[in-house]
Amino acid sequence: MNENSPGIIRNVDEMGRIVIPGNFRKALHIKTGDPLEVGISRESIILKKYSQFHNLEDTCSQVLRAFAKKSNASCIICDTELVIAGRGISISAGARLSDDVKDLITRMESYFCKDVRTIDLLGGNKYPVASIAPVINSGKAFGAVILLRYRDIADWEFHRSEVLADFLSQMIQDAQ
Repeated sequence: MNENSPGIIRNVDEMGRIVIPGNFRKALHIKTGDPLEVGISRESIILKKYSQFHNLEDTCSQVLRAFAKKSNASCIICDTELVIAGRGISISAGARLSDDVKDLITRMESYFCKDVRTIDLLGGNKYPVASIAPVINSGKAFGAVILLRYRDIADWEFHRSEVLADFLSQMIQDAQ
């Protein structure tokens, strides 16, 4: 859809609702029950998939800066689908995680690989994952702290990433 094309036309029902086309929901990975943020920009209504984690972007960047002072490991913080912040690597915020990584996060499983490359952050072979420490609050996965495997990751670095994940879990709880 561009400025000259109206896209798909939908009528507003008596309760003010519209149906978001299925192909749009699929493209943005929006499932039934997912929260959406609603905003206004000039004469447009903006719908954006809501992530409580994105409200903590500044905190995530500060946490990664502190982590980098003691470790040279490449580290990212993500929600359940997208990269939020990274340190020691040039991955854009908003990059979409691979299905393998999303699956581990949503199953709330920690992952620590000391052997061969088994999963990749974005689904190629460029960003091998060394560890995943999920950010969990009230029995729900919100994201993860992920270390990338460009060198051997020490046990203490993995445990420190788990501490960061616990800290972010507490930040989410405090924000609720």
